[in-house]
Amino acid sequence: MRLGITRSASQLDTIQPLAASRGIDIIPLPVIEICHLAFEWPAQLSTEKIDWLFFTSSSGVVSFFERLIQLKLTLPNEVRIGAIANKTDLTLQLYGRSANFVPTKSYGKKLFEEFDQTIANGDETIIYARALQVNYDPVTVFSAKHFDYYAAICYKTMERKIDSELVTALSPDDYILFTAPSTISAYQHQFGKPLAKPIAIGHATASTMASLGWSRYTIMEKPDIDHVMEHLS
Repeated sequence: MRLGITRSASQLDTIQPLAASRGIDIIPLPVIEICHLAFEWPAQLSTEKIDWLFFTSSSGVVSFFERLIQLKLTLPNEVRIGAIANKTDLTLQLYGRSANFVPTKSYGKKLFEEFDQTIANGDETIIYARALQVNYDPVTVFSAKHFDYYAAICYKTMERKIDSELVTALSPDDYILFTAPSTISAYQHQFGKPLAKPIAIGHATASTMASLGWSRYTIMEKPDIDHVMEHLS
């Protein structure tokens, strides 16, 4: 069985041995790439005044902290961090940080709603290190609660052309795992509807499939490639 995954080969190094042990051949399909954006730090905001910093992807972690290094800014250790999932927390650890809060389900909306409902006092100063385009923008929730909220737009996704032979090698009995809505749009633009069976991580990704008229897709509730391979085997 072949499983196409919309990530680069370098991002799948640790997955390959596990996949091979399950009889699954991994095909990297990196149809998007991450472009870091050089955001400016808000002039009126002191780093000492930040209470919470939020991340909904590992890309956001890298883009945000690499930009801070360029700006020669350091956040106090007391700044608390909300992260969408444990793998985002692992990326935080590369920068000497760790998540103080992870939601019960790994969705951006759930991250902010659970924070608002269970942790927030209502007077926090918050930064969300986000992509140029996001599936859920917490500005409405945060504004209603009068948080002092800042969006640091630190990266964007761009379509990346890939070799069509990678796609044509996948049969109707094979699978393609789409890891974000942007990967679906990029794939659709290059190849149309997939011949292999699509798998969506999360409902936002599945909604994009539905909007494009894709059918017979599987929705994985847990955003974990290991979990996907367990499902297939």
